Amino acid sequence: MDLLDERVAEAAKRLGYRSLLPIQEKAIPVVLRGSHTLIVAPTGSGKTEAAVFPVLSMMVSRLQPGDGTVKAIYVTPLRSLNRDVTIRVSRLVEALGFSMALRHGDSPSSIRRKFLQSPPDFVVTTPETLNLLLTLRDRRSMWSQVSFVIVDELQEVIDNKRGSELSVLLERIDAASEAKVQRVGLSATLSPRSMSAARNVLAYGRRVEVVEDRGDRRYRVGVVVADPVDDDFLLGAANVISDMVREVDGSTLVFTNTRSVAERLGSIISKQLGGKAMVHHGSLSRDEREEAERLFREGELKALVATSSMELGIDIGRVKKVVQFMSPREVIAMTQRAGRAMHYYGGVSDATIVTIDNAFEILESLAIARRTERGDLE
Repeated sequence: MDLLDERVAEAAKRLGYRSLLPIQEKAIPVVLRGSHTLIVAPTGSGKTEAAVFPVLSMMVSRLQPGDGTVKAIYVTPLRSLNRDVTIRVSRLVEALGFSMALRHGDSPSSIRRKFLQSPPDFVVTTPETLNLLLTLRDRRSMWSQVSFVIVDELQEVIDNKRGSELSVLLERIDAASEAKVQRVGLSATLSPRSMSAARNVLAYGRRVEVVEDRGDRRYRVGVVVADPVDDDFLLGAANVISDMVREVDGSTLVFTNTRSVAERLGSIISKQLGGKAMVHHGSLSRDEREEAERLFREGELKALVATSSMELGIDIGRVKKVVQFMSPREVIAMTQRAGRAMHYYGGVSDATIVTIDNAFEILESLAIARRTERGDLE
């Protein structure tokens, strides 16, 4: 903390940050040196602050707020994660005199106009929205002072088309800015074999320092086979999941692999829990998603049934348990989803895969559960 600009340190303490977590202690000196940095630590370890604290420290000492240019960009792959980051970081950013805005596909037209008329110092956005904003040639001057880009949940884009597009996007930001742009990547689930690919997406052809702290994050993942009810496997699974939710002293996050299953499972569970469950996925309207997030965060819901829209590092309250319906197909996906439970440093994530009476599904679920517990990622 002593390495940070005293204004950042004081603001952080006022907002309740009394001490640094291990990944923050390791990452802050590296980011402050100006290195392109890849920060790898379990979910709930404080990676966001590990990047934001030193970036803000350099911003307050070097850059002038409110001059109509963007200085820092925080890129995340999910709109719901955008909202969460904005809630967590905005008080600190604004306490230091900088403006902050959230801009993505859900943003209403009034927010879009305001963004272009008065660009914020610090913007939180998705790769797709940022790509679109960079095509506005008459607004290129707003990017002339970009000095920092933070890319969250990097593991989500390293082996797909979005990763290729993100690499090009980062080069376009470099070209649009008159400043030297420092890149910081964050990831919770990277195997040693994935590190090289992550570094290439973040800063191809450049030196990237890796800061890693595996911490003492642990996962306890069980597998339960649900019997069908009147030949309906989904109804049988819903009964099992509802019983689990009732036994939990707190909130349960239920994941499914498709939106249609989330809708039906959520409808059944909501009836069984007296309306204390809702559904969350990308096809719902912005208002519906935000309302579900709010009610779940405030403890008004016992369960939230979601797709991958909720699997990343989103702080939606104290989730006590995660239930996955059917095998999630990947250990990385299970690790991310299980990590929503007890989402804080040193927490033990309690998760259960509820599957059907099918040999392949059972064996795959068991293999993924055991590999998740061992941290044996793809």
